[in-house]
Amino acid sequence: MSERESLFSEAFVKHIYLEEIKLQCEYALQAFNEIKYALKQGYSKELFRAAHHFLVHVGNVSKILWPSREKEEYKQKRAECRAKTMRDIIGISESDHPLKGRKLRNHLEHYDTRLDDWSENSVNRVYVDMNVAPRGEIQVGGSENYLRNFDPNTFNYSFVNEEFELQLLAAAIDQISSTIKEELEKSNSIH
Repeated sequence: MSERESLFSEAFVKHIYLEEIKLQCEYALQAFNEIKYALKQGYSKELFRAAHHFLVHVGNVSKILWPSREKEEYKQKRAECRAKTMRDIIGISESDHPLKGRKLRNHLEHYDTRLDDWSENSVNRVYVDMNVAPRGEIQVGGSENYLRNFDPNTFNYSFVNEEFELQLLAAAIDQISSTIKEELEKSNSIH
């Protein structure tokens, strides 16, 4: 076992990472409930704020379990070791998981450059933003004119021409949260 692997095999270190993932899951699920509340109340700005918060916390879980590329090889190997250890504990695979991708969160985090792209490429400069309705309900001359859209029927969030399933992300977060709570209860009962 390498020094890095032994670091992440320490019960105390595992516990810290599991607690952080659990916390980020809790924040994500709270934000998801805020989306539902804002939708029920008809507060579109609050809905998009809550959706952004939800995606930030989902992204934080994703980064722990599937790290971004590091510039330094040592840090990359350390991150990969940590991620594999956490995924093994939680019981999820390296790939084919809804949380692995962070594209929508990245769109929102880099909204300025996405808006630059839209303004440079938009043919007719008409757009629909922070719309709460099924996509296409408002006809504005092309799908490139939809910046942020939330479908209240499906809970799908669209950004320009891409659609993302928030319900799927929330279910994945809920599952991870439940698994981690069980793991933490087992480790607490051992001590």
